[in-house]
Amino acid sequence: MPIIEGTYKTSLIGSIRTLLSGLSGFDTMALELIQNADDAKAEKMCFDITQKALIVSNNSVFNYCGNIKSDKCTKITNGKFCDFHRIVELQSGNKSKDPDNIGRFGIGFISTYQITDSPSIISSGLRLTLDPENGSYKADQSNTKETIFELPWAKDENSNLRLALEQGAINNHKIDRIYSDFEKALNQSLLFLKHLKSIELKRNGVSKLIVRKSSKTHQKNELITISSSPDQKKEKWIILESKLDKQTLNEIYEDWPILKSAKRKTKIQIAIKSDKKPLEKGLLYAYLPTQQRSNLPLHIQADFYPEFSRKSIAFSGEGKDHIWNKALMRAASELISGELDTLTNHIDHKQLFSIVIASYMAHERYKKEDEPYHFFWSDILEKSNNSKLI
Repeated sequence: MPIIEGTYKTSLIGSIRTLLSGLSGFDTMALELIQNADDAKAEKMCFDITQKALIVSNNSVFNYCGNIKSDKCTKITNGKFCDFHRIVELQSGNKSKDPDNIGRFGIGFISTYQITDSPSIISSGLRLTLDPENGSYKADQSNTKETIFELPWAKDENSNLRLALEQGAINNHKIDRIYSDFEKALNQSLLFLKHLKSIELKRNGVSKLIVRKSSKTHQKNELITISSSPDQKKEKWIILESKLDKQTLNEIYEDWPILKSAKRKTKIQIAIKSDKKPLEKGLLYAYLPTQQRSNLPLHIQADFYPEFSRKSIAFSGEGKDHIWNKALMRAASELISGELDTLTNHIDHKQLFSIVIASYMAHERYKKEDEPYHFFWSDILEKSNNSKLI
């Protein structure tokens, strides 16, 4: 029998359905859209939850090759497709080639199929409307100086796409839930982002919430203020910063050369509230908040490998993701213990003591030496011999 050769065929609907199983949740969708705006270097962003659609806009523009008719992007820059071709070519993996992006492989936009059957993207003089049910799209000209996502609610629970994706229809109750989930996500999202300074939440065109970020440098530390209106709330934060040391980095690269080619960022940041209302429960951030606790009254941010859902950080196992994440957490622990003395310039003794107590509680809870939370207490004990804190 002669050898038969062929190519694999991928079901578009099947791929979207599989991805949605990991990207589900309206808060996840909000964060995916926020990270895409930050990757595009937008400084302002707006969500408008109307009765007909979710309208998302930001003040950046898509990179466009000018020829959406072509099956392949005709203007590949540094190995990257233009943004429109990346949207059209599902799971192209093209976004991963830019280490400055915090987005994951250009698939974050797929999360919007939780709420819509036919999304439109308007940017750079083009309006692109996607029709995944038929594996097609329509494109025409449109004048705008920003990027707009129009996401009409999928209100027919018996539509072919709703049934194929195994997603329910959007009703008024879900629209209210989307609003509350977005409100919570917006309040937590700006702290570690690189470019976004303002996010607005509207309901039927009426502004309901604006969250703003401002920053300044004091000595070697960044001081950040997160303010929101109309409630006039303000949060003040001090950001401590460090990097993975070269010896640890070289050891990791020797065992996992793929991590070197991945060009993951080695910076670690700690955010501690410096106002009168200390943080009760800290989170781990992969630029945007996960739902995983830091087990300390502070936030820990690094270029972690998150789980696919982006709601937690992978620590269990011996794969490259887990090794990298554990190394970042160990560096974060060393950063906290090394800065305890200097923190007295920014927070009171009660808040400082709460960090010490929480580190001991984490030590008691996570007894195994390979647990990332185990190091908090041992590092504080080691540094306390030469510390003014005690």
